[in-house]
Amino acid sequence: MKKEFIFSLSLLLSGCNSSISTEDKGEIYQKKWLDKNIQSYSFNYKETGFTPIAGDKWEIQVADGKVIYVNYVGSGNPDPSLNQDSAPTIDLLFKRIIDCEDKSSCKVTLVEFDQINFHPVQYHASYGVEGEGFQVSHFIVQ
Repeated sequence: MKKEFIFSLSLLLSGCNSSISTEDKGEIYQKKWLDKNIQSYSFNYKETGFTPIAGDKWEIQVADGKVIYVNYVGSGNPDPSLNQDSAPTIDLLFKRIIDCEDKSSCKVTLVEFDQINFHPVQYHASYGVEGEGFQVSHFIVQ
């Protein structure tokens, strides 16, 4: 009897962990991020997938929730399309992750979150044969 109870409990617990969808993870981590109320920070940002700025690495600084500085820190000639007006904040990266799940043509194939500040670290989505995503590194609270 005791062995059956422990086995049943372990099945129940393992099932609970695997049933969290990517969208739910995004929303859970977004709430944790918002609860920390981090408004000023910097991070390195790199687009991945099929986009003109794929592979380019940028330093982005955010103050009071708005991008105030964008600097190319990669090698080579950057695509000039990423600037202070078009660079993402962490809030916009969360929106990108969560919005993907709302589209039938988009499937999140990889998403990782920082376990201290709860921001996205890595994300990749698939649109059939094409994909897009990003990487966040060197995150610093200002």
